[in-house]
Amino acid sequence: MKYHFLFFVLAVSATVSCSQTAIEESPAPEGTAQTGTEEAFTSEIEIKLSEELAEEVGEDLTGGCLQTKSAKFNDMVERLGIKSVSKIFTEDERYAERQHRTGLHLWYRITVDPSAAPVTRAASEMLDMPGILEAYPVRRVKRMDFNDPRFSSQWGLYQASGIDINVSQVWETYTCGSENVIVNVVDGGVTQHEDFSVIPAGQGGSWNFVNNSYSMTPDDHGFHVTGIIAATNNNSIGVCGVAGGDAERGIPAVRILSSQVFSGDASGNFADAIRYGADNGAVISQNSWGNYYDMNEDGVVSGSELDVAMNDQVSGAIKAAIDYFIDYAGCDNDGNQLPESPMKGGVVFFASGNENIPYGVPASYERVIAVGAVDRNGQRSSFSNYGDWVDICAPGSNIMSTVIDGYASMDGTSMACPFVSGVAALLVSHFGGPGFTNEMLKDRILNGADNTAITNQSRHIGPLLDALGAFTYGGTTPPDRVESFNATGGSGRIDFSWTVTADQDNVKAYGYLLLASRDAGLLEDIDPRDIPDGVISTTVTVDDREAGEQLTGSMTGLEFSADYNVCIIGYDYQHNYSEPSDILQVTTTANNAPVITPSETGTMEIKPFETVTRKFTISDPDGHSFTVDFTPGSEAASLSAGTSAGEYILTVTGRLADTGSYSAEITVSDAYGATAHESVEYRISENNAPQVISEAEDIMMTAVREEMSIDLTGLISDPDGENLSWSITNTNPAAIHATISTNTLYLTALGFGNADIAVTGTDARGENCQISFSVVVKNPDQPLEVYPNPVSDYLNIRTMDEASTRIVIFSSTGSVKYDTTSRVGAFSPAVIDMRGYAPGRYTVRVSFGGNEYTRTVVKL
Repeated sequence: MKYHFLFFVLAVSATVSCSQTAIEESPAPEGTAQTGTEEAFTSEIEIKLSEELAEEVGEDLTGGCLQTKSAKFNDMVERLGIKSVSKIFTEDERYAERQHRTGLHLWYRITVDPSAAPVTRAASEMLDMPGILEAYPVRRVKRMDFNDPRFSSQWGLYQASGIDINVSQVWETYTCGSENVIVNVVDGGVTQHEDFSVIPAGQGGSWNFVNNSYSMTPDDHGFHVTGIIAATNNNSIGVCGVAGGDAERGIPAVRILSSQVFSGDASGNFADAIRYGADNGAVISQNSWGNYYDMNEDGVVSGSELDVAMNDQVSGAIKAAIDYFIDYAGCDNDGNQLPESPMKGGVVFFASGNENIPYGVPASYERVIAVGAVDRNGQRSSFSNYGDWVDICAPGSNIMSTVIDGYASMDGTSMACPFVSGVAALLVSHFGGPGFTNEMLKDRILNGADNTAITNQSRHIGPLLDALGAFTYGGTTPPDRVESFNATGGSGRIDFSWTVTADQDNVKAYGYLLLASRDAGLLEDIDPRDIPDGVISTTVTVDDREAGEQLTGSMTGLEFSADYNVCIIGYDYQHNYSEPSDILQVTTTANNAPVITPSETGTMEIKPFETVTRKFTISDPDGHSFTVDFTPGSEAASLSAGTSAGEYILTVTGRLADTGSYSAEITVSDAYGATAHESVEYRISENNAPQVISEAEDIMMTAVREEMSIDLTGLISDPDGENLSWSITNTNPAAIHATISTNTLYLTALGFGNADIAVTGTDARGENCQISFSVVVKNPDQPLEVYPNPVSDYLNIRTMDEASTRIVIFSSTGSVKYDTTSRVGAFSPAVIDMRGYAPGRYTVRVSFGGNEYTRTVVKL
């Protein structure tokens, strides 16, 4: 039979809800072939033979021969295209007597040729043959997809909201597991992992039912389920298992027997895997798999698929295996508890399924415990199957656990089911021994569950698994009475201290009611289940403290300077209440105002560019809560909470307000109206604009990649001592690269040419001043530059050093068009207006420094 794991990898979306219209179930009568689309079945049929027919054909079939002593059986083999016949249940010689008594030896699996006859018709025809008592086409089945560093990610074990399995106190008070308990994980193969260990493959150990060998194939789903049950606790590695022991204290986890039924797309003998657990010491059978209905794999079970699910039933072989495990796990051939077994009989847990439908097989079989899934908000997981047949729910959304190579989160009722199996293993670890039965275990698991945690049960998934509830279920003895305690009055409060009392059937009290009243008579013979008006109560839970250890609690919100009568009543998890303690009289004290303590006093002086802070410590001597109100005085002031408790920081930013004097007001009020006030004066001084203190000189650079720097603080200064912000204007970035860092201007020559540079210094209020200068990058091998060429309007003539220079311009006919002598240099080029010149070629003769140079230019 093909099955499916009941889980989703987180990247996969949950299935969409089906129709909410109620559908009445109409299952086929027991022992008859099931109907449905052929896609819902494999090519296998499970049959149960009569004793007579089994005796006639059994020897031949066991030997692998399809031709038997029965002519009718042989005719059926030929007519239906039967290809193979094999026993479903492997015979264990130790328990052969009970296997025969329960009829396991009568079950066979037949493989037919679908082309000879549809598998459903073949199953129906088999029932016509005398000696075949039951026939079931095999339905496709699928997986339902302490200092431990990842414990904080395991919300199912603990979260502050209380939507968890409530196991922490069980670990502290009762047990964290025992190696005497074996859980049979019928799933993908499980081998060794850094965070847990399994029973090794071998005689009586883990077994692969896919390839019928001791060779196990590791599987992420099997690892994930196993980690939820038995990952080692308190080992500084990975995650915590529900029954994972305590490595630091040398307490081993429960043992895992891996009965591998999945390996990739292949599956094995599920019924025999369940039987195998009972015959090899397991008393808990963990099953996160179920029948498969989403034949078109669109994520929704609807139409004919829903009809198949509605009419589905547990196959006879699976039912026989479940019954066998429940009746004989931990027992001898006669059904008596074995001396070394922790429990008489077994308990079988099944995941309810992930199709979001009100059906699920085999989980709906009445002898198993069906497990639905809940998310961390206490809502049914959107994928979880539901219905009155679902017995209990557990965390199933975003569950962290082990996988082959590490750790991962998965979704599914596959993840919910091992939480329940793990708590069952804890219960057997603690209560197990001679006389402890599977019915006792079921009673604790189901009746100890929390019926109040899951408020929306419109689609029933049962109460929430409650480990502590299961351990304390049935207890009727209240905790011991608190014989003495201390009570001290404070400002509108009373502080209590006492020692944790013992509880005869629950080890210690679970919590205490602190009671106070102005009228002592109201506390005498008080019923803690019906606290009268005039009595104030507060609850304190014991948590991880042991009996005899000190516990404290407080009552707040009381009247000030008032006389009260107080007492304490203990209770256990089942709300059995102890007798009240003696009544003491206590007087509360008056209310004191909060206290504001500044780190320094006096007026805060702020320059316009400065940001100045002052710290304040605010506290309430009575421990009351308080609020802080702040009036800034201007846009420049703000108040924020500091990094330590009660620390507040006043910040004044000078640029955000005009020059002047201001007052910031801090007012602190406690919950009862007492106030404290602090006034802080601050003054923002007048702003002085930046000033040019030295003019910049022009710069000549004579090589490409030449660099130089200029200290801008020698050119521009701020009278207030402010570090200015700088900006640059550069007319020729292709020739000069200019940048500023830490008040220094850096220039780099990129090419020959000239640029005008302007540097502006701006203060916090936006006031500024500017310097400007020219930079020339000139080739020293070319003492004369005549540009542009061609020229349309003005011709420039530049020399290296400033000198008296004669410039003469001749036309193409030799006539003189221009003849002038003036001082010309790199930063003072001669500029000649040629706009009135006729287009053509002109000769320019330049004389300076005793040298004469001739250039030709073209006028456009």
